[in-house]
Amino acid sequence: MKPMLRGLIVLALFALCASLLAPPMLHAAPSLAEKTGYTLLTNLTADPKKGDYTASFDPEVSAVYAWALVVAEGGAAEKQFSVDIQFTSPLGNKVESKWYSGDTGKVTTVSRENYDAGKWGAKNVTRRQLDIAGTDNADLTGQWTVAYSVSGKVVHSENFTLATTAEIGRLLPHGRGITDRVVTVGGPAVRRKGNYRVPIGTPLRFLLDEVGLTGDVARVFLGGPMMGQAASSLDISVTKGVSGVIAFTAERAARAVRREFPCIRCASCVAACPMGLDPAALHALARNQAFERMAGEQRLLDCFECGACAFACPAHIPLVLQFRVAKAALRKAAAAAAGAA
Repeated sequence: MKPMLRGLIVLALFALCASLLAPPMLHAAPSLAEKTGYTLLTNLTADPKKGDYTASFDPEVSAVYAWALVVAEGGAAEKQFSVDIQFTSPLGNKVESKWYSGDTGKVTTVSRENYDAGKWGAKNVTRRQLDIAGTDNADLTGQWTVAYSVSGKVVHSENFTLATTAEIGRLLPHGRGITDRVVTVGGPAVRRKGNYRVPIGTPLRFLLDEVGLTGDVARVFLGGPMMGQAASSLDISVTKGVSGVIAFTAERAARAVRREFPCIRCASCVAACPMGLDPAALHALARNQAFERMAGEQRLLDCFECGACAFACPAHIPLVLQFRVAKAALRKAAAAAAGAA
């Protein structure tokens, strides 16, 4: 039986919940603790006061809340930090948000002992609110980023998609896993463009046949127009990480082929980067395969591959591709080192 593709009417849905009762499940940013003895903990939730996976899924969730809390490690003195939280849309644009209720971004540290015992309160946490319902922010399939800065320096960032987190909130209370996902299918070669709920494991060729093609498909990208990667074959399957499929005819694909020129140091890529990185410097190091320096000196791992730098580059340098190669090399080196140990 063929998998059924059902059109999705997109409302503003979000339900990423980690228990925030005592204590919440938060993500540590070790770069803050390594130098100062303080650890930044973060979380995303659909409730400004609590979040619980066992709660029923609410399709009328109207906002996303990013939490930040700082733990004093190893007997470090109590201190107040200034935390800023910035959401970035799948298009690479910084999106306006606001502090929840009386929060201001100022947090007083809590000792590790008190944190583990759940003895912390409002003065130890701050929350940033991203409104979803009634706004242009209801992009379910794109990859969002939330970055946390302490005293003006980005120390942690993480990616999320509204579609995946909504599915977690819908299925996890029932003990079920994700068996399908919302996929945006479009491009010049697609007849019936739209958002479809596609079973995971569906062959890419079958999906394109179902939506209809206008002619021979020359190139297919998995993901969005900025962050997508070329598919090696139409016989691969849709996975839970595939948010979109873009198909190009031979004529349109030929227009995208651009000659690469040397970097002219114009800094267009620097201005475009939402993470405040220097893609030109990263490019120079990538040419010399100085991958460790890219990660250490130029914060390569803070790059979430939005594609803004490559889009802005007048020399048509494939910056994101170079960064992906560098990250792959670092992962391979780390795995080899772990195996040797």
